[in-house]
Amino acid sequence: MAGWPEKRPLAGELDLAYGDKKLLLSGARLYVAETDAELFLHAAVDVSNTEIEADVSWRQLRWPFKPGPSQILSPDGQLNLQGSFEDWTSGGSLSLTLGDYPETRLQLEGSGSESSALVKLIDGQVLGGRIHGKVEAAWLEAPVWSAELSVQGVDPEPVLPGWPGQLDAGLLAQGDTAVGGLEVEISRLEGQLRGQHIRASGGFVYSDEQLAFRRLDIRTDELLLQVDGSSTTDAGVAFSAEGQLPGVLLDGASGQLQLNGRYRESLGLPGIEMQMEALDLI
Repeated sequence: MAGWPEKRPLAGELDLAYGDKKLLLSGARLYVAETDAELFLHAAVDVSNTEIEADVSWRQLRWPFKPGPSQILSPDGQLNLQGSFEDWTSGGSLSLTLGDYPETRLQLEGSGSESSALVKLIDGQVLGGRIHGKVEAAWLEAPVWSAELSVQGVDPEPVLPGWPGQLDAGLLAQGDTAVGGLEVEISRLEGQLRGQHIRASGGFVYSDEQLAFRRLDIRTDELLLQVDGSSTTDAGVAFSAEGQLPGVLLDGASGQLQLNGRYRESLGLPGIEMQMEALDLI
């Protein structure tokens, strides 16, 4: 298996018992040899109606398991699951690290069936702030998903070095994995970024390798930036910027800017029209 270390087999131990139409699994421990990754499992399965009650916990799960930095690391976590394939519920908490980004702590509740799932993010700690929301997915026909997330007091600097701040935001997103479509709406975004007050709203749609904007509006105390439209339509993507260049955001730049433009594609070739007036630029 790609990403699995050579000469480090998956090993384990368990106690298994059967009686009164129930399969009991206790004391199960799985681990990867010569690593600190471990997974523990306790479960009871009613074979007469395929209902299950299970508790899973782990520590130091990572991928890939090869020596070196891990793309995904979960230092610890625990989840419980009960019900059947047709009607199940779950809950638990976990810590998660993606690449070099700071650790995130999440508390989850879930429910679903064999063809859909709803996961509620009851509470989470991410980038120095809080996050909560929900994610829904269905895969009976084309795999689709949607998410509604809210964050408070997050600092983007660990993700965007040199851009410290504190942001509150509400995001809506949905996608269709069969066609690779993605739609994102910023219902609200407000806070401080590099000492500047910033607000944003609007969204974008990505489909068929094309990006379309939906009234994306970004404002600071001194500058207004707006983008709207799709490059594949006759109107194209209209963009404008007006106000003072925010020196705190652009490393000391200053001056008055007024810009209007349009980007569109014709016969597969890109084209851009732009008018700009700038005063006292530094």
